[in-house]
Amino acid sequence: MGSAIVGRAPFLLSPKPKSFWISGVPSNWSKDGLLVGLHAIDPSLEAHPHPYQLSLFPACCGPTQTALLCLDICTEYFQHLKPNESKYEWIPTKDNKPEVLLVLDCHFHDLTPLNNPEDEIVADVVAVTGLAGHAFGSWRSRETHQMWLMDFLPNYVENIRIMSYGYDSSLVGDCESESGLFDYRRTFIQQLENSRGSDESRPIIFIAHSMGGILVLQALVESKHNPRYRHILNSTRGIFFFGTPHQGLRTDELEGMVDTETGGQESRVNLLKQLKGGSEFLESQKEDLSRIWKEFQGKIVSFYETLESGKYERGRSKVMMVKRLSAELYLPGECRVPVEKNHTVKPCTGVSPEDVRWLNSGGATGVYIYVVSDMVKFASEIDRTFQTVVKHMRECIALPSLHKVLLSTIDSVDLDRFLQVLSAIDQDEYKTTIQPLDHGQPTFYWIFRNMDFEQWNSGSDSRVLWLSGPSGCNIHRVSSYIVDQAKNKASRTRQFVLYFFYSTAIRGKPIATVLIHTFLNQIICSSLVDKRILIVKTFLRALATRERAPNWNSPFEMSDSLDAIMGKMLGAQINELWDALKAVLDGEPKRKLLIVIDELGGAEHQNDKSIRGVWSFIR
Repeated sequence: MGSAIVGRAPFLLSPKPKSFWISGVPSNWSKDGLLVGLHAIDPSLEAHPHPYQLSLFPACCGPTQTALLCLDICTEYFQHLKPNESKYEWIPTKDNKPEVLLVLDCHFHDLTPLNNPEDEIVADVVAVTGLAGHAFGSWRSRETHQMWLMDFLPNYVENIRIMSYGYDSSLVGDCESESGLFDYRRTFIQQLENSRGSDESRPIIFIAHSMGGILVLQALVESKHNPRYRHILNSTRGIFFFGTPHQGLRTDELEGMVDTETGGQESRVNLLKQLKGGSEFLESQKEDLSRIWKEFQGKIVSFYETLESGKYERGRSKVMMVKRLSAELYLPGECRVPVEKNHTVKPCTGVSPEDVRWLNSGGATGVYIYVVSDMVKFASEIDRTFQTVVKHMRECIALPSLHKVLLSTIDSVDLDRFLQVLSAIDQDEYKTTIQPLDHGQPTFYWIFRNMDFEQWNSGSDSRVLWLSGPSGCNIHRVSSYIVDQAKNKASRTRQFVLYFFYSTAIRGKPIATVLIHTFLNQIICSSLVDKRILIVKTFLRALATRERAPNWNSPFEMSDSLDAIMGKMLGAQINELWDALKAVLDGEPKRKLLIVIDELGGAEHQNDKSIRGVWSFIR
């Protein structure tokens, strides 16, 4: 997680470039146009004698651009920009156009784009920093000043969109945020959804350092439980964990350094308690993750340090803060990669504020500590760990997505095999056991001479008829009679007649699922032969390509057979199955529909779900 070092000198000017983020740049602005705007904000920048670098990238969401400004030596304007401050600057424009609002900061909170893919994006790569980390500086080498996510990775893995994610997790100082892990999770997953736009099936690869790995896992837990974010879990192809304390972190010393009398610091103590080994939070996360790993189709790579690392030093005492056993998940198929680096610390006089977050533990005495890690800082492209990341990332992108697997299954579906997988029940076979009736018999006058029934039977618009009565009324005979009469007319009217007798339901199977499967089977069998396979594919595509991926009851595995995949798709949530059936009927707009369901009010199991589902469907 990091090392804690004590010193007695305040922070000095860093010799490495300091970076600033600029958002709100209009899409039609070039670098030159942005420079004009920056000169309006800070006139000294125009005559600045020291080199600086300016890069433009499309914003993670929305039509604007964002920019990265790296200064070797800061001008007075940028030097006075506070660590957690965002400055809002209005830039005048020509031709009486509205002023442009630029936002400048050096904290890099939320998502930050780091490249501009030339062709269609093949995957989103999201790098999440750790406890007290910095979304840009935590990934930048102190030796070469290279930021590998921006300077190396795009050259080795083409057409990926790279973003870093930052959040305020500094432990001490004037902390205005009272966020805990659940707040971090909600903000992070909302930012992810915003950045995805309409392409929710695009693969995601997470790179997570330290507590950032816990945050990524929490996002997956949220996407598992919340259908709104389900697409994030379904699209995740890989997770690269760097020193993530899955089993917990030793936090006693860090808790002791947090000044609880300073505003907002009580939340930091609670945050550390959540990360502590054996905490209720981490135990609950393990339980949630056990269900996720059963269906996770991506790649997991865990990097752990082999050098003595992560130590807290105060005087002569030393304790190990993150043990190697805590940095691994011990899952089948997990790749475990040793890294010959540690949480090495440099003298405080040469460290940039982008590398660390100062922790003032001495109050008036001026004692400082800081957290810093070399584990995710690659000085060059030949770094062995960087090359390992590239290899595994390419493999992640090559993995077939769940969406592609499902569409491939649909394209190759066989009608006879599909009908065999359906949990449909032959209603005509049951009808042969029902005694026919004569509607002229006085026994059935209460139905056939009822004004409501006559109005329903002669009407041309959509109407609902609900028949109920004691068991001796033989309502099932009436239902069978209505079905026979409707089927006799169907050859002339091209009407779909869908019918189901609840007494045929199989115990142990969800009645609503069997009902929908039976209706689908009847639609297929009553359609022209050359249309039947199209109906099957329409139904399955509606399940596989919904705006938000269905919450599958059974996890998919890459080794599943075609029959197994179809079976799991057909076992989707009830509301998804109803919507897929609607999609089939929407493809037949000229065909009317008659639905007869016998003993709906007397269903023994899942009665409420069945009634609600049928009512929603016929409306």
